[in-house]
Amino acid sequence: MSDARPTTGTPTAPAVDLATDGPDVGLRHLQATIRATYGDRDRSRGVDAALGWFIEEVGELSRAVRRQGHDQRVVEFSDVMAWLVTLADLTGVDLATAMDRYTDGCPRCAARPCTCEE
Repeated sequence: MSDARPTTGTPTAPAVDLATDGPDVGLRHLQATIRATYGDRDRSRGVDAALGWFIEEVGELSRAVRRQGHDQRVVEFSDVMAWLVTLADLTGVDLATAMDRYTDGCPRCAARPCTCEE
């Protein structure tokens, strides 16, 4: 009998022990932190401006993934996430609740790994 636990990971990202780490990535805390830090400014800009910033950051992430090093990718992933959190907050979406649909695996087939046909 094997005591191996299911994990996820890539050659460049650490594996996550799905049996102990679970799906909680602190989204509620992150959303509250972004709101406390930038909320007044974000509300004054509005959703359309925040969406523009998000799209700009996705473009920067695209460049970082294709042409830049790991350190710049880390910066751009965090910027994209911050603007995604901002958009969720401005539109009344609790990201932790939104991500619940992925906690059991694929939201369509509920398998891990996904068994849906592409």
